[in-house]
Amino acid sequence: MTAWLALCCVLVATMVAVGGYTRLSGSGLSITEWAPVRGTVPPLTEAQWKEQFARYLESPEGRLVNSSLDLAGFQRIFLVEWGHRFLGRLVGFVTVVPLAWFLWRRALDRRTARRGLLAAALVGAQGAMGWLMVKSGLVDVPHVSTVRLGAHLLLAFAIFAVLAWELFDLVLAPATVSARRLVFGARAFLAVIVVTVASGAAMAGTHAGWAFSTFPTMNGRFLPDGVFEGGPRAAIQDPLTAHFDHRAMALVVLIFAIALPYLARGEARAVQRRVALVLGAVALQITLGAATVMLRMPVWMAVVHQVWGLGLFATALGLVHGTVSAQPSERAMPSASPRQGVADVEGLSG
Repeated sequence: MTAWLALCCVLVATMVAVGGYTRLSGSGLSITEWAPVRGTVPPLTEAQWKEQFARYLESPEGRLVNSSLDLAGFQRIFLVEWGHRFLGRLVGFVTVVPLAWFLWRRALDRRTARRGLLAAALVGAQGAMGWLMVKSGLVDVPHVSTVRLGAHLLLAFAIFAVLAWELFDLVLAPATVSARRLVFGARAFLAVIVVTVASGAAMAGTHAGWAFSTFPTMNGRFLPDGVFEGGPRAAIQDPLTAHFDHRAMALVVLIFAIALPYLARGEARAVQRRVALVLGAVALQITLGAATVMLRMPVWMAVVHQVWGLGLFATALGLVHGTVSAQPSERAMPSASPRQGVADVEGLSG
């Protein structure tokens, strides 16, 4: 069970990395059909390649962006997108087939079975959303919907969260009874990270990474001209606003991270270690983000920044998993220190 869950988490993280590279390499719209079974095998003959290439040249990207692309160039971007889709199929297979076996053998308790079924449903939704995202770039303009791109990324994080939480139950120490301020702060911090990930998707969808190449200011200003001029939809349509929003959310993440040691004062050593891990993850992610824009979006660094966003999310999820509020009866007992107790995490997880 532990090895299976760990493998699933690694595969999801790999999917996030490959998905980022697929987007940054301009490969995401190279396959213009959704063939869950037939598409498992790429074109094998020259005739099959020419058929796929002809379909691509009829798409908005083929007509408006890559009309001069030759067959060899098309094969390169096609195989990147095919690899991304094949990995998605592999994630589904590795998640669903062992889960079905565990359920058939009745090897899972009710709570674990529910989580497994939720993960399987999310994997299916992720595949469908991936196609809906691609389809949005095959109609009129050669750009995918920013909203669908964000949903696609957040679904990957949701799958990872369900699997990682179950893995944490198996390999980490039970949750420590913690001060309510830390319990609330850890959960708020996790929510802020999710919003920051969504703003990162908006930044990717609007190609906002190239809007500014300076840090910490944006071309010498903290609030550049033109930000928010497009109204509420500017956050998902305007590169300047999307870039500003992502930086602003990163600042909120940093403020929360700096507050965590204060909220965790007097806590058990295991909790303190998790807080320290979160601080290190935040520092690395902000460094990666700043370097990525200052170096004008090198693909490898942008991919690492996206993947480490999942790493930061995992550390925050681990902190939430490791803390729980004392029950009222426990807080009323003067002889017991809440720092010495261990609480059941079922109320947190399901």
